[in-house]
Amino acid sequence: EFFEAVNWATREELPVVFLIQNNGYAISVPQHSQTSSEIHRLAAAFGMPSYHVDGTWYETMYQVVPGLIQRMRQGGGPILIEAAVVRLESHSSSDDQTKYRSQEELARARERDPIMQTQRYLLRHRIMSEDQIEKMRADIQAEVNKAADEADAAPPPEIGRITTRIYSDQTPFFEEKPPVYVSEDTISMIEALNRGMREEMERNPKIVMWGEDIADPKGGVFGVTRGLTNEYPDRVQNSPLAEASIVGVAGGMAIGGYKPIVEIQFADYSWPGFMQMRNEIPTLRWRSYGEWSNPVVVRMACGGRIKGGPFHSQCVEALYAHTPGWYIVFPSNAEDAKGLIKTAARCDDPVLFLEHKRLYRHISSKSREPNADYLIPFGKGKIKRQGNAATIVTWGATVYTALEIADEFDLEVVDLRTIVPMDDEMVFNSVKKTNRVLVLHEDSVTLGWGAEVVARIAANCFDCLDAPVLRVGAKDSFVASAVSLEEEVLPWVEDLRREVTTLLKY
Repeated sequence: EFFEAVNWATREELPVVFLIQNNGYAISVPQHSQTSSEIHRLAAAFGMPSYHVDGTWYETMYQVVPGLIQRMRQGGGPILIEAAVVRLESHSSSDDQTKYRSQEELARARERDPIMQTQRYLLRHRIMSEDQIEKMRADIQAEVNKAADEADAAPPPEIGRITTRIYSDQTPFFEEKPPVYVSEDTISMIEALNRGMREEMERNPKIVMWGEDIADPKGGVFGVTRGLTNEYPDRVQNSPLAEASIVGVAGGMAIGGYKPIVEIQFADYSWPGFMQMRNEIPTLRWRSYGEWSNPVVVRMACGGRIKGGPFHSQCVEALYAHTPGWYIVFPSNAEDAKGLIKTAARCDDPVLFLEHKRLYRHISSKSREPNADYLIPFGKGKIKRQGNAATIVTWGATVYTALEIADEFDLEVVDLRTIVPMDDEMVFNSVKKTNRVLVLHEDSVTLGWGAEVVARIAANCFDCLDAPVLRVGAKDSFVASAVSLEEEVLPWVEDLRREVTTLLKY
């Protein structure tokens, strides 16, 4: 992430100061065991002006740093300052640095103690006397002790509110209204997403977009953003191949009042950005007790059956659903895709918007286009087919797998549309109606989102069940490139037919 940040700041000529206080250690591992170079030299390789200074002595810093900051403020771009400092104590209370640092090294470090260096300077130049310095030390120690005593005397935080302030009070939950269509013609999911984002960009000048290859003339590897750069050249741009920066910079700009809608080209590529998406973005509102928000939208193309192999076929909803703070959306058709992306663009919380690649242009996912006023609330599923024999709970591309055999068995097909929040009420009502249920998804069966769906059904509908709750999903393997092997890994209609037959025998 450090290198991505240095590259992004240099590329954009951003007014950033990277101040590195380098004490030469990462707990117990010295710098020479981590790199044969130096931090300021590494940054210089990205074209960033970089400087190495003695960080233990104020005079050196004063001579160098103000001029660099002034240059940056005048539009000179980013700079990096590596300040060589010392570590006088162990890394933490559980660490004992005498196990890996010699007494001679520790003595040299103490000689460079910036406080002691300043004290010697003040005495040598008769700026302060020893008595004055001792009084200053005593005053500072008394202030520290007072602050510590106040902290110790403070009551512990009030319990009972630990799950508040994870999401905004301005929730994307509202009554869904029937769509008003702009014409009788159908559009693809790609067209629906593109038009939905275009409408929201026209509505909100704070929406900005970036991602790998999303700018015109390409408009993304699947063409979802095609034409948006031509219309909004300052707001839709390409990014480096750097997922941590794509989402991390989005988080920063969202804090600054913008509404980033960024693209991770394939969900499989998202893992370099996972630290930002787990530790930084979704925790901000909770950490600040609602003072700060991070309303980022991260779009990801996911799913298999495009001969993408193990690195372009993953379904990632379960992994991200394990992190509080995100809304997770997974539409199955063009109409829903447009209504949900427009809701995401207005949401005050982070949204992960998953787009199954196979549905982008698939004829089954085409629909008429709703007008610009159409919004779909989060947490509201849709019954794609009424039925009585059993309920199939599904989402994304497997909605059509379920529909393929729904008439054959009189199945009720529930499309969740959003994973977080999930429409528990719709699922439970359907299960209580049919008394049998199977959860179908493309992700691996083990610990896929279906496991959570099954757990909720078992906890809330146990008395209504006439059969065990079954699951159909991908095998616990990786998606292969060969078509025959891809078909073997991913769930297909015969897998579902077999399990539905078993379900109905109870």
